[in-house]
Amino acid sequence: MSRRAGTVRREMMQRQAVRGAHEGLLLGQIAALLKFKVKRLEESTAEVMAATRRLEQARESELQVRASDVVQGISLYDEVRRYERELICAALTHTMGHQLKAARLLGVKATTLNAKLKHYGICARSYSQMTD
Repeated sequence: MSRRAGTVRREMMQRQAVRGAHEGLLLGQIAALLKFKVKRLEESTAEVMAATRRLEQARESELQVRASDVVQGISLYDEVRRYERELICAALTHTMGHQLKAARLLGVKATTLNAKLKHYGICARSYSQMTD
């Protein structure tokens, strides 16, 4: 092998060694990042599971309270009306009285919302002057 060929070969081997070192460093960084992300994911999963358990407990507690309300004679019709009115008022508050935006927020047509406003005697204009 000629001297020139030997030099070229050595340079190629050095470049490959440097490239290998860079790739090894990069792989190490990727592995560390993945370990960090897995740890965060495990922590997030634990937080979500804990929150889910709390929600389930709250739901069970609320169902027990509602069951006792039914025994005491709470009217489903009255409760639905009360809840619907609260939702409409909350939507109007959030949209500052803008009926079309409130209807979209509630997932109903504007005409349906307008009929509900009349039915419940709610004045949307009174919400336009409210500030959060």
